[in-house]
Amino acid sequence: MKSHKRPVYGPEQRWAILQLMRLRGWNVQTTADRFVLHHNTIRHWINAVHADSAGRLLAGVPWNRIDDSVRHAIHMLRALFPEPEFGRRNIAIHLLRAGIQVSSRTVQRVLREEKPRRPRRRVALRSADGVEPRAILDPRCPNQTWHLDLTTAQILWLKYSIAALLDGATRRVLTLKVVRGAPTTEDMAGLVKHTTKEHDTPRFLITDHGCPFWKAFHAGIGPFGIHHVHGPVRKPCFNGKAERFFRTLRIGLRGVLLPIGVRRIQQRLDQYREWYNRHRPHQALDGLTPDEAWLGGTLPEPIPFRTVDPHKPVITVERAPCRGDPRLASVRIRIAA
Repeated sequence: MKSHKRPVYGPEQRWAILQLMRLRGWNVQTTADRFVLHHNTIRHWINAVHADSAGRLLAGVPWNRIDDSVRHAIHMLRALFPEPEFGRRNIAIHLLRAGIQVSSRTVQRVLREEKPRRPRRRVALRSADGVEPRAILDPRCPNQTWHLDLTTAQILWLKYSIAALLDGATRRVLTLKVVRGAPTTEDMAGLVKHTTKEHDTPRFLITDHGCPFWKAFHAGIGPFGIHHVHGPVRKPCFNGKAERFFRTLRIGLRGVLLPIGVRRIQQRLDQYREWYNRHRPHQALDGLTPDEAWLGGTLPEPIPFRTVDPHKPVITVERAPCRGDPRLASVRIRIAA
């Protein structure tokens, strides 16, 4: 058995093993086999007893070992949120939002104590470097760059189109609208016009070369002073923020029976948009939700909880549904000293 898979015995258990070895009359090899240890480990404990060095036998707890309550909170989050998209990074982000200092690698190590996982191979995407300035793709303040894109959804024999309009700096979904069939240029121009009345006017608007974004669309948003930017051909990463949102949307609605009808589907999308903006922390925003980034919020300073600390926290983890939908759940973590 490999060393990292062998059991770990505490100080009291080490004394108990040596006492049981003496009472039973076992030799070093027999004791090591029964307790799944290396024989040199047993000899090291015996030498520590003969040398009267209890510090070698009763080794102290590592100073950087996280507290058991944090480990329990990690396993509770994994049990309450078994969705595949709720991975170790999301668990670490939610704990950081609650004020608990923990890294994603620590979360992965704690979860692998129960069941090891195979590493997933990730394919690196090409960088979104084009003829446009980099400031368009990496805005520093809200309402500087918007991303607009379309996706399709088929329910039985009916086909719908979903349009999403996102803010590039905060990833906030400003508008999420569904239409029957293929949208027209007037529909997309009206969508941008309606959004500017609620969230002011951006400087840039990024789209692809789809039919709804041709000359008529460019002329429709021209009076608002918006600079329309077409992404390079065969380079979807230029509008990757909208593309990535659609992937998250499809994962979130996976396995859900969507209703038939534009009005009922729109209610479902409004419910998802509220959950995405208010309750889902974003990795690109350092753990903030899109609404918090839009309003300029900050996270509390995380506190490391270690086993050697004298004060033991009590961490409570809950799963709360958003607007009565159990699939769109929010995380609630409470810490009591």
